[in-house]
Amino acid sequence: MIVTHPCRANNGECPDFCFPKLEQGLLTRVCGCRYGRKVNSMNNQECIDNSQAEPNQTLCNGRFQCRNGRCIPLSYKCDGGS
Repeated sequence: MIVTHPCRANNGECPDFCFPKLEQGLLTRVCGCRYGRKVNSMNNQECIDNSQAEPNQTLCNGRFQCRNGRCIPLSYKCDGGS
């Protein structure tokens, strides 16, 4: 039996991220979007802007604030990624 990974060809037709999902015995895919974007609920595939939903990053309340303004737990280190 040959199983084709749903994200292998053209990133599963997902613009940002493609995640495999086992659904009723079949390997399907779920699209995901990078920070500041969300999956369009109309087609569950396209990524649309969601930047206004980002949390206020001026106060980290005991967490570490990276150079890009994001707050992370103190146990993490900024590695240059966003």
